[in-house]
Formats: sequence, structure tokens, C-alpha cells
Amino acid sequence: MDRKEKKPKKRRWKFLRTGLKSDYNGYQWEIGKWETTECERLCEGFNCSNRIMDAMRYVSGEILAEVESSGKCFEDDSKSTHEKMRIVNAWNWRKEDSVELAIYAAEMVIHIFEDKNPSDDRPRKAIEAAKSWLAGKSNAYAYAAVDAAYDSTSNAAANAAAYAYAAAKAAYAAAKAAYANAAVDAENANAYAANAAAYAAYADKSVTDKIESWLRERVKKLKKYKG
Repeated sequence: MDRKEKKPKKRRWKFLRTGLKSDYNGYQWEIGKWETTECERLCEGFNCSNRIMDAMRYVSGEILAEVESSGKCFEDDSKSTHEKMRIVNAWNWRKEDSVELAIYAAEMVIHIFEDKNPSDDRPRKAIEAAKSWLAGKSNAYAYAAVDAAYDSTSNAAANAAAYAYAAAKAAYAAAKAAYANAAVDAENANAYAANAAAYAAYADKSVTDKIESWLRERVKKLKKYKG
């Protein structure tokens, strides 16, 4: 009897909280260990995403995990739910990673806003403020830049330029990723980075793959989670 070649299991992504726990119910994961749960419909089971940027939308976590799944599966465009899953790899995701992602996404689409509003440099200054934070040069001016960027989104919305509005929001999110509430820094930064990526992708769909490619490359630089 000829042996059937096994198809490689598809690997996906999910964000977890400190301690390798699920955000929704605190489920405790262990790297390499298969877990099984009830899975009868989308969202009721173990969830993950094909793209890292989609996984960020659902959980603002401190750990990025690469997962392997099998058994029952339900999926839509941005996530899937599985009966069986295990963590294959895990990395620490820092605030710095979120800020750099947000800046990258915002810079790719800021020209859309500036083309419609050539005299308004507030979103651009917000991006520069985020860069200053990364360079360890944050100051009081940066917070003013964040507020100004938010005001600029109102102008873009009033002008009914949806893509320009999204571009301005991406810049605002980049600055907020850097200057989020210190009490929940990493979590807020992750959420704002996800917003920046989403707004950038809305402003220009062609950047979606570039953002995901940036994230895949970023994984190579992350520190492995060791517990």
C-alpha cells in the first residue's frame, strides 16, 4: 500500500497576554502542548489569524504566538476558530515594536492626507513625535503634537475625504502608540499600532501586504518567550 503524503499543518498567529494566557478567558497555554476544546461555530473555540496584523486587531497582548491547529475549523476573512491547537513558537512583543509598526504604516499613507491638505502638517508632526519617543527624546511638545493630529482628523472628515481621514488617523495612532497611558503602556501601544495598520490599509489597500511583510520580518528580531 502506498503511503499518503501528509499535508503540512497550516500555521497561524495569535496574541496572548503575559504568562502565555488567552485574553478572553485566561486560558493557560504551554508551548508545544496540544489543547482541545469544543468548537461548533466561529469564535467558540481556539482563535487565531492567518495574518499577524489581523491577530493584533483582536488581542492587544504582550506575546506573539505562532500556532498550529487541526480538527474542526470555522473561519472568515480575518480569523479562524479551531478544535485543537498548540503554540509552536512565542515571542515577546514590546511597546517599541508597536510604535515602529505604527510609524511604518502611517508613513506609507501620510501623503494621501498631505495631497488633500498641503498646508496642514499636524499628522506629519505626530509621526515625528513618535519617532522622537523611539529615539528617547520625548518631551512636552510631543503631547501637543498628538492632540494636534487628532484635530487634523476632524478637518479631514469635514472635507469628506475618507482616505485622507484614514491617513490622518494612522498618523494620530502612531503618536498615541508612543504616548499612551503609562499605566498600561504595552497594551495601549499594541492597540494603537493595530489601529494605525488598519487605517493605513483603508487609506490604501496596496499597503496591506507590505505591513504584513514588515511584521513577518519583525518576528525575526523579536526575543523568544521563555516564560
